Amino acid sequence: MTILHFPLSRVTRSLITALFCISLCATAAPAQTTGFTYQGRLTDGGTPANGDYELQFVLWDNASGGSQIGLTQTLNAVSVSAGIFTVTLDFGANAFPGGDRFLEISARQSGCRRRCQGRAAARHSERQRRSRRREVRPYHRRTGQCRQGTAATDSATAGRDCEFEAARLSAQPPCAQTVSINYYTLDQTATSGSDYQEAIGVLTFNPGETFKTITVLVNGDTQVETNETFSVIFYNAINANGGGLAAGTILNDDGVAQPTLQFSQANYSVQEDLTAVAITVTRTGDTSGSASVSYATSDGTAQQKSDYEIATGTLDFAAGEASKSFQVLINEDMYAEGNETFTVSLSNAIGASPGSTGTATVTIVDDSPESFTNPIDAAQSFVYMQYHDFLNREPDAGGLAYWTGQITQCGNDAQCLSSRRIGVSAAYFIELEFQDTGYYVYRLQKASFGAQPVYLQFMTDRSSIVAGGNLQANKSAFAAQWVNRAAFLQAYPASMSQGDFVNKLFDTAGLMPYTTERTQEMQALVGNTKTRAQVLQDVIEMPEFKQREYNPAFVSMQYFGYLRRDPDQGGYQFWLNILNTKLPNDPSGYRAMVCAFITSAEYQDRFGSLHSHSNSECGP
Repeated sequence: MTILHFPLSRVTRSLITALFCISLCATAAPAQTTGFTYQGRLTDGGTPANGDYELQFVLWDNASGGSQIGLTQTLNAVSVSAGIFTVTLDFGANAFPGGDRFLEISARQSGCRRRCQGRAAARHSERQRRSRRREVRPYHRRTGQCRQGTAATDSATAGRDCEFEAARLSAQPPCAQTVSINYYTLDQTATSGSDYQEAIGVLTFNPGETFKTITVLVNGDTQVETNETFSVIFYNAINANGGGLAAGTILNDDGVAQPTLQFSQANYSVQEDLTAVAITVTRTGDTSGSASVSYATSDGTAQQKSDYEIATGTLDFAAGEASKSFQVLINEDMYAEGNETFTVSLSNAIGASPGSTGTATVTIVDDSPESFTNPIDAAQSFVYMQYHDFLNREPDAGGLAYWTGQITQCGNDAQCLSSRRIGVSAAYFIELEFQDTGYYVYRLQKASFGAQPVYLQFMTDRSSIVAGGNLQANKSAFAAQWVNRAAFLQAYPASMSQGDFVNKLFDTAGLMPYTTERTQEMQALVGNTKTRAQVLQDVIEMPEFKQREYNPAFVSMQYFGYLRRDPDQGGYQFWLNILNTKLPNDPSGYRAMVCAFITSAEYQDRFGSLHSHSNSECGP
């Protein structure tokens, strides 16, 4: 009786899992006895074992769990030479009634009370099954390893080999026939040609031969990558019943891949419409820690004034997170201008390195043929733009329907339509959402430096604060980042005393004298119960400051929101005087202002050359 046996790979520092089928010599067996010979191969520390070992054999009726058959057989001082040992086993006459049997083998070096330190292969086990003919058949799940070399070590050898061994074992009496089996390699996650060299062939065992080796050449490189696998398939056994596979893993030995941050793709495309395009940033390599990266849009042939909304911010990756996305809002116009593009860039990566795709191009596909009317003449499109321009987000369905309905319920009543458009548009500044987001950013700027924010900086900062479930946390995080900006630290150096910091901040915000409040904030800083960012947030929430800055912010947002530019000083002062005269008791001031902006040629030109409205709608 002959058995094909596929033992551990010689290269023991990779993962090779093999599942082998029954392999028997095809010749007839003589009269059975209760004893049989088992020959095996033992590695110790990754090399063939030599010396005396204590071997223990247990027969089972199942490959996992099950019941023990017969007595445990322990053999002391078994001689192992070049990894090969041979023993005679006998589990009694009733051990093999006809079902499968599995042999568990344990080994340890003689003289060791426990597993010898530093010898990973000093103890292992396997189960083999025996048929009703009392033939021992291997059914193994083996582990072994092969390691991919580096370019430096591969310069002469072109790679390290991964060796798979096939063994032929004999029961009594031995089979005298020649036995052969075919093999070939098969890609799994590793690719033949680039990761390893394909191997195809036949193993032939002459009478008396017990081991054959298959060598699979592994290609070395210096690329940091994940471990990769391939298989060796055994089939077409001659003079034996057998077949199976061995799975080899090429271990990356070039270190842990450092994390990188980059766009998931270099090009994005979106149809021109009132919509948004999602941009994804991926993190590869080691994602076990935290990381962050900033992003910002830049004009190309597409312009932020009419084609899309400025998008800037910071993406924070928690441990384990591999991707994050953000939106860029896309606007609609009636110009036949062909496809247009803008770019999105990454910067200031923390906890990761910039990847190769640090800039992405977004193409807005022109929706030709264009409409013959200005998009903002339609009630829903007009409302949609208020979400984009003032709240910096896509509309929620309920809100879009509600505010659109406020306009469309006028039917064809021109005076009603004009009045409702004014009221609806003004609401996007007056209502709480803008007050908690855009006006929050405005107040940070004004309290910190005593000056009106400029358009591009405001829009850049404003896009970082959008309403949602994490609004308060986002506002606090933004304030913490704000007080660490170079411009803020230049005005309020870190070396400035707590008292000087508080007094200068209150003075800049125009809050006089506020003696009690100043003292409380100083004590909080000294006692480390508040940070600079928290003191700044306290200042901008003081009712006097919020009320005083309301009208200036309202006027500024007419230019920032509708016209997408900085105010001209004359126009700004004119409308500020109107509001200061009328508000808070007379809403006619802000209504006249909003009307003048939404019926202006400059506003209508953002979306099309057709002007359906004029300042005459606003009265004298």
